[in-house]
Formats: sequence, C-alpha cells, structure tokens
Amino acid sequence: EKKIIDAALAPVDACIGAMKYLGAGKHRIQARLIGGANLPGDPPCDAGTKNYVFIREYITRKGLAIVNEDLGGDYVRRVHFFPQTGRTVRLVLRRRSDIEAMRSAEQAFEG
Repeated sequence: EKKIIDAALAPVDACIGAMKYLGAGKHRIQARLIGGANLPGDPPCDAGTKNYVFIREYITRKGLAIVNEDLGGDYVRRVHFFPQTGRTVRLVLRRRSDIEAMRSAEQAFEG
C-alpha cells in the first residue's frame, strides 16, 4: 500500500518541488482541489471520498493553502488548467451523452 501512496503523491511532490526550485515560496503556492466523485457503477468502496479526504489532509500537512475545492458528488468533472495565469475552468458532465462525447474526443485526439 505504501508503494501505491508514494506513486500517487509523486506528481504532487514533483510539482511542489519544481515550483520551489523556480523560486516560489511555500506561502505563495496554492491548491485547487477538484474531483473525488463516487460514480454509479464504481465498486462500492467509496474510493472518491477516500481520495479527496486523503489529498486534502496531505496538502494541509504540507502547509499549502487550499483556495477552493469542488469535491465529491456523483458527477464527472472535466478540468482545464492554465498554468501561466492559474485559471481553472471546471465543466460538469452530468449527462451520459456528454461523458461519451468527451471520451470520443479524447480518443480521437490521442489517435
């Protein structure tokens, strides 16, 4: 289980490390937490809730500010992040047709 946790946190730690390396002070790094849905058809282990509780606690322990969060629920979110400005756009996909269209577009892009 430790390997799984380390693998899951490696990108987060790498991102924080890169920002610090480039001169960002810890007090200036902010986090936006989006996701952690429990979708119909997923195994009944409540993984979405466990994931968002875990990452919220981890970010807090790191001493980083959480500026907003959209966590939990039972719908898919699509997130667009613009690192130059810090802007985040969240799209809520509630209809099955929206989710299928998103998957098709991603598959076509990956090609």
